[in-house]
Amino acid sequence: MARVKILVVEDEGIVAKDIADTLKKQGYDVPAIAFSGEEAVEKAGRMRPDLVLMDIVLKGRMDGIEAAGQIRERFDIPVLYLTAHTDDETIKRAKITEPFAYITKPFEARELRTNIEIALYRHKAERKILDYQAQLKSLASELALAEERERRRIAVELHDGIGQSLVISKLGLDEVRGSESSAALGEAVKKASKGIEQIISKVSSLSFDLSSPIPYDLGLEAAVADWLDERMGKDYVIATEFEDDGQPKPLDDDIRAVLFRDVRELLMNVVKHAGAKKVKVFIGAVAGRIQISVEDDGCGFDPARVAATAAKAGKFGLFSIRERLKQLDGGIEIESAPGSGTRVTVTAPLKGEETAKIRKRVSLTGE
Repeated sequence: MARVKILVVEDEGIVAKDIADTLKKQGYDVPAIAFSGEEAVEKAGRMRPDLVLMDIVLKGRMDGIEAAGQIRERFDIPVLYLTAHTDDETIKRAKITEPFAYITKPFEARELRTNIEIALYRHKAERKILDYQAQLKSLASELALAEERERRRIAVELHDGIGQSLVISKLGLDEVRGSESSAALGEAVKKASKGIEQIISKVSSLSFDLSSPIPYDLGLEAAVADWLDERMGKDYVIATEFEDDGQPKPLDDDIRAVLFRDVRELLMNVVKHAGAKKVKVFIGAVAGRIQISVEDDGCGFDPARVAATAAKAGKFGLFSIRERLKQLDGGIEIESAPGSGTRVTVTAPLKGEETAKIRKRVSLTGE
């Protein structure tokens, strides 16, 4: 089994050698010693040790706390502080970098080993949890896309199968009613025809709600404009405005379906929570990405506070949108304040090489 590699960061040569000798006696490998923060970051990136043992006061412009922050963020390597500094300000700064331990000098060899082993185990456990989370996110995204495809399949079946059969039946009844001499029978056929007409309307509405054909047939822009006019303008009597920059926006079918669903959710949030009199939707293409903004003149809200209270209440609307978009290499930005309305902007890659990368990433095996 390969020995655990530990990078020692200490600007006092004699102290650094003593720490390295102690580690080697305990069975660890010390591939290098760094004497400055800059050197520590460079060697951590090049050697990729299993752990960094970091002093705080170092030579150079970068101290140990800043170096630890960069190593943790850039390379995901656990850092243990080994220092003589225990003042409140130093500890406060050190906590921000999320160290795996804070050991004060002079130290006991057993204490050092115990903290190293716990840090290594904790980091391994955290990596495993993060891997599981990534896999779960990929699975959730794949399930969401599978749901959209199934909704589309059912909607097509309703429209092309059941809907068309009902239309043919109604035409047959209308033909019988027109040729029947009995007034009673004619009235019965008329009622039956009316009932079928209502069923046709309901099937059509259900098919549309399950999966609108407009995004696939006419494009996302036409679908959003239609939904904005029909639902927001007529059903909810909210003034609407739609703007399209007129640029081509080729989209993968899965991304198109997710974006249309997300825009509908954002517009329904306006209806339910904003108390708005007007809503505007803009769709444009910027640097190889589609950008959609939904802006209203409603009551507004504090995004941070709403996110915290929503999680406690088990409401994950905006969070779900964020996660769906993240798995498609998309994003969401929320600009709002109480009394100032709200603007939500979502982005996603246009069809091309990025889409192929997304398809490879969004799989059941995760990244």
